[in-house]
Amino acid sequence: VVIRDVVAGMAHVRSLGEELKSFKLAIDRHSSDPNNRSAEPLLPDLPALSSPSMVLQGHDACHIRAQLPLRFRWVETWSLLYSTATHGISFGTFLRNVEYRSPTLILVKDEQYHTFGAFCSAPWDTHPGCFGTGESFVFRVRPEFETYRWSPGNNDYFMLCRKGEGIAIGGGGSNAIRLEPDFLQGTSGNCATFDSPCLASGNDFRCLFMEVYTFE
Repeated sequence: VVIRDVVAGMAHVRSLGEELKSFKLAIDRHSSDPNNRSAEPLLPDLPALSSPSMVLQGHDACHIRAQLPLRFRWVETWSLLYSTATHGISFGTFLRNVEYRSPTLILVKDEQYHTFGAFCSAPWDTHPGCFGTGESFVFRVRPEFETYRWSPGNNDYFMLCRKGEGIAIGGGGSNAIRLEPDFLQGTSGNCATFDSPCLASGNDFRCLFMEVYTFE
């Protein structure tokens, strides 16, 4: 009887292991499907934010988390590096706070309460040209969650950062997201890098809040 119980217990453990493996594979397929722009995330738990967000609400962070590269998806805490609400509208402060930190998550809320952002794979610093890698992607959070990723064959204008010009993500046609150095004005349009449409409420927008997080 004891042996039978042990064997049954081992079979149950194997069954649970197979279920967990299947769940992980489902998550990976779900988040890596380039055609699955607006699917519901399979991760139910929210990350811990080091400071309250002026951009995210409800389960917004959960939607974003489900789209992150796997090695960052399970990081417990998103640490706030820069926020216009906390640190003011200073390009210099932005550069100091994000120096050497990667990857970063850029989050924007415009005056029409559209929220959107970008996962940026390289550290932010001033460069004469574009930088970053194909892990970078852009997304719209509200009014409807959608993700837009780079595909081989698209241009590699992932990130741009110049003093006096601000920052930009994506290029070719228009930037997916461009923010002026004071982080008060921005533009968004059809972007060839990520095959993304305008992410904001309009091609030209006023920025209510901008936040930058890293994963720790």
